[in-house]
Amino acid sequence: MVEVVRTSGHGVLRTLLMPSADAERLGRSISLIKNSINESGLLSEWHGERFVAIDVPPGTDMNPLVALLQREVDEAGAFWEWADAMPFSTTRS
Repeated sequence: MVEVVRTSGHGVLRTLLMPSADAERLGRSISLIKNSINESGLLSEWHGERFVAIDVPPGTDMNPLVALLQREVDEAGAFWEWADAMPFSTTRS
């Protein structure tokens, strides 16, 4: 059995882009997001072309990428969220 010695402090930012009748616009958005992730030196995992999970190390300036994602929310109805994990508990809050 392997146990976690300490947490890494990394976060995960998840994004879901909405399908679009304008395939060119969606393609440009995907390309901009991929470029921003690469330029920031972040790791990511794509599931298809519209869902991405981004590994965010502590201290990373996420403002440029978050601004890009927020534009997608405002213009195309995309979704993004921080995927913070809560420890399992036997009680409900």
